[in-house]
Amino acid sequence: MEGVQAFKELKPEYYWQLVSNAILTDSKFIEIILFVPNLEQLYEIQALASKQEVDPHKYLFIYHAFENELPYLVGDGLYKPLNIFKFEPIHGDREFLIQRVQMAEELIQEL
Repeated sequence: MEGVQAFKELKPEYYWQLVSNAILTDSKFIEIILFVPNLEQLYEIQALASKQEVDPHKYLFIYHAFENELPYLVGDGLYKPLNIFKFEPIHGDREFLIQRVQMAEELIQEL
């Protein structure tokens, strides 16, 4: 909600990883998709988990979990279950990261 600069300052490890991914995939934009179900959706997810045919044991923990053991949104709060944050890296950050990786490569070659 506060923008890209705030995200970069609050979670630099996520920001730089996403910039790195954008460089590697030659993507202009970065998109973060966050899904946290509401309680009704959580029940639907648990029901689906109980019906998995491929490797059903892998999902049983979801089906057998109590409400307080899985994350979900309560009521009609500020957040929606699905949130999408699409942005371009801050101007110059791609080049900065590429330069830092090149500097690291040089240091490694000196070893």
